[in-house]
Amino acid sequence: MNQSTCTVDQCARETVAKGLCKIHYYRKRRNGHTGLQEKRTAPSIRFWAKVSRGDDGECWNWLGSKNALGYGKFYVGTVGGRAVLQRAHRFSYEETVGPIPDSLVIDHLCRNASCVNPAHLEPVTNRENLVRGVGFVGVNTRTTHCPAGHEYTPENTLTWTRSDGRVHRKCRECDRTRVRDKYRREHEVPECQSSR
Repeated sequence: MNQSTCTVDQCARETVAKGLCKIHYYRKRRNGHTGLQEKRTAPSIRFWAKVSRGDDGECWNWLGSKNALGYGKFYVGTVGGRAVLQRAHRFSYEETVGPIPDSLVIDHLCRNASCVNPAHLEPVTNRENLVRGVGFVGVNTRTTHCPAGHEYTPENTLTWTRSDGRVHRKCRECDRTRVRDKYRREHEVPECQSSR
């Protein structure tokens, strides 16, 4: 049997396949080369390579993968064999400004979900983030008049809390009009009886 040594420089192990020893053969299959696997690039270098940076006042858009809501997703590394993903705007804030307090979330002041410009990011409470937003809570909180045009003042607003903890409000003037109209409909005398 003809035994030969590995073709890689300074390797004296015997060949297994394609002129390579067992170690170099598996490295070639896994990495595409026989050398050691290159060290992974630091997360911050990988992160900023996926950002379209503009001026300080402009949005810096995330070019990497995004979730269904448009927020950037960034692979930070692995912990215990599992991939660790982080929202891109949170990584940007922690990388440039500092840690985010546990009780706070990051609000986009520019309302652009894919923006990672730290000047456009602010840590706020979850409630404040909802109130500032363009969703149901934010729009209703900023509403100052009922659909009929009456102003929501303390004197003209009924508020109550439902069993699920949500607070609701209703215009007193519209409620009075609704009750008055309902009463008139229920107590209206039919025309045929009024003529007798």
